[in-house]
Amino acid sequence: MRTMRGNLFVDRKRLLMSEHVHVRLSQGMGVSEDGLLVEHSRCRCGATWTKVYEVEDGEPE
Repeated sequence: MRTMRGNLFVDRKRLLMSEHVHVRLSQGMGVSEDGLLVEHSRCRCGATWTKVYEVEDGEPE
């Protein structure tokens, strides 16, 4: 489907993808076998992210 934007015809799918902003939705957190904190998130478009945090040894605050 093509749509008009200004004086230019633009492919609708290409237009939507170029204006997409990822929204990270949390999918949960866990602890790996190595003791690292792992955070999983995804966007509604299907993109996924995994963020790993190293936890410092020592006494809890």
